[in-house]
Amino acid sequence: MGAFPWKHVSPFGPDAEAILTDARRLTFEKRAYGKPYARGEPRSKTIPALLRACAEEGTCSILDITSLGPAPAPGVAGPFSKKTLQAALGTTRPTLAQVEDGASELYESLGRGCAGYVVAYDGSEPTQVVFLGYSFD
Repeated sequence: MGAFPWKHVSPFGPDAEAILTDARRLTFEKRAYGKPYARGEPRSKTIPALLRACAEEGTCSILDITSLGPAPAPGVAGPFSKKTLQAALGTTRPTLAQVEDGASELYESLGRGCAGYVVAYDGSEPTQVVFLGYSFD
């Protein structure tokens, strides 16, 4: 079928792992996952059970991202490089609107099953963490 892009915006906080954990929990609770063409999503009671049910296709959401790393990789969210941010957004300290406007260029730097993240600012204050990723299939 092909990979589908997904996006998740979380409030900024000092603990990146906690941000990812909370984002995954909220996505699961809201059932904000599944491919656009899917009819009838799996009704799993836990995130691990859902991931098993979706198998190699994944959930097309942040649920497919299980850890943070130094760079985007399959199943891993990593920060977009300063070079990528500068090229796509014209800044390394973008607003949420700038991230959303330049998202298509950021997606181009990602492979299937990978996610990148960027901190969005309001003036000089970090306010959100924007995760962008692609489904595995």
